[in-house]
Amino acid sequence: MRKTNINYRDKKWIFVNTFFVLMLFPLFTLGSELVQKESSESIHTFLKSALPKDAELVHPVVEVALQGASRAVVAIYHDKSQSTNFSGLVLLSEKGFQKNRVTHLEPIKEADGLFEIEVKSVFTVKSNLHNNGLVILYSYYRLGSGEENGNAGYFYYLDEDCWKIDEGLSDRLEGVKNAKQAKIKLK
Repeated sequence: MRKTNINYRDKKWIFVNTFFVLMLFPLFTLGSELVQKESSESIHTFLKSALPKDAELVHPVVEVALQGASRAVVAIYHDKSQSTNFSGLVLLSEKGFQKNRVTHLEPIKEADGLFEIEVKSVFTVKSNLHNNGLVILYSYYRLGSGEENGNAGYFYYLDEDCWKIDEGLSDRLEGVKNAKQAKIKLK
């Protein structure tokens, strides 16, 4: 019987390469993650399970239509590390919500704890610059200022697997109170 010759140098490189691939894998999947829901689970229940552990919804879950995806579901929430700002995630689906891509909204620009922010509306709109625009309108109050509430919004667009803020289109939403006004301002 012949003894198998084991080349330990090759085994070492296999281990090192595997280690680096496993360490770098999260960097490649940072923008989104692919998840699968149970067939009996509602999409809203499934979405809530995708939220961070200490998250609290600050607006009802909204289902919207996006170009290229049959449906998308948006959740806007606070998590334990935030006092006044909101975060968001969007489930993108192309085949009946069996396979979903979880994507995250870029963080809002306001200093956390400086404003009281209340999300008023979440909807999609197509602009000249972006096919898939997601608008979040909100009212804000600068804490301790004694000033009246203001209205503003964020315009998000999908870039690869990340939702980014379009600063220029978001600036147009200053003072906007509803979707009808927003759609006029974003033309």
